[in-house]
Amino acid sequence: MDEDYVLERAEKESDKSVILSLVIFNLIADNRLEEQFEFHDLLEALLKQCLVKNDGLTYQLYFSIYRTKFAKNTALLKEITALEKCLNKLSDNNVDEKALDDLFGMLKDAYGISSAKNGFTFHREHITGCKSLKQHTDVLDTWFSSGLWPFSTLGRPEKTPDLDKYFPATLLETANDILFPWVCRMIMMSFANMDSIPFSHVYFHGLIRDDKGAKMSKSKGNVVDPLELIQKYGTDALRLSLIANNPA
Repeated sequence: MDEDYVLERAEKESDKSVILSLVIFNLIADNRLEEQFEFHDLLEALLKQCLVKNDGLTYQLYFSIYRTKFAKNTALLKEITALEKCLNKLSDNNVDEKALDDLFGMLKDAYGISSAKNGFTFHREHITGCKSLKQHTDVLDTWFSSGLWPFSTLGRPEKTPDLDKYFPATLLETANDILFPWVCRMIMMSFANMDSIPFSHVYFHGLIRDDKGAKMSKSKGNVVDPLELIQKYGTDALRLSLIANNPA
């Protein structure tokens, strides 16, 4: 899912709830919700124990991720706060009629979701831009395979000299944008397969961003040619700028 695509599309329907749509998309992707669902199905999925966080509920994990990802978007932060306020009142099995009504209203106004007598339908083309998506049944997904990296590259399941020498390691250096897609998966996979954490420390370096604060990406086209900058300002000036303005 490209969240930037979702936000761009949703700007045309500014009265729609975007965060709830993103949460529902992830619930469906995790097989915790069907594309056609009823209100109580969604509520049950949101209030379940989180799969990767023993001390929290599913909605709390999603909101913590989106608060970081959309830290500069005031409108989306307000959506998160409003949704969280409703769910907090319902998280202890309380029958709070006003909170239920508020959440139901947000769902009816959610982006890419339509309501009918038999419940709600999630229209994935609003989120993905494509109607006919089907998950491949025989593939090791990118982030899943990346989670196996700390030990699969060293010969596991064989007890190789490399595995004995390099696992577990001490330090992982990465950017914080892949903390959940990659780093957490490496830790969980290592616990599951090696009964140990893969590294004891994680050092986050910075990212090169554009003038709007978005991560530079060739697919988005928000990049600059370093050779042109070097020709204009010099190699040392470019290096110093990247170091000075790219803190961990």
